[in-house]
Amino acid sequence: FERGQPLADRDMLCACAAEVGLDASAAKTYLQSQNGYAEVDKSVQQNLRMGIHSIPVFIFRSASYEQVVHGSADVERFSEVLKAMLADASASHKD
Repeated sequence: FERGQPLADRDMLCACAAEVGLDASAAKTYLQSQNGYAEVDKSVQQNLRMGIHSIPVFIFRSASYEQVVHGSADVERFSEVLKAMLADASASHKD
């Protein structure tokens, strides 16, 4: 991603695997198989149900609070969410 290369390029992914010490041939075999497909599809469907359509995304969650903030949000949005979480945590400790 940082290099601006297409993430679906299997040759590039295998080269990256080799760069970090993994077996590029094993990586290629895995990528050509259906291994892991069901797990990835389940995760994608769960993310879509949560309103996640892009990355990066940050999920702020506590016992009674959940908020999804997309990485493109400005600092003020992150600040609002964190303040709301702190207020929620403070209120729950008073009970």
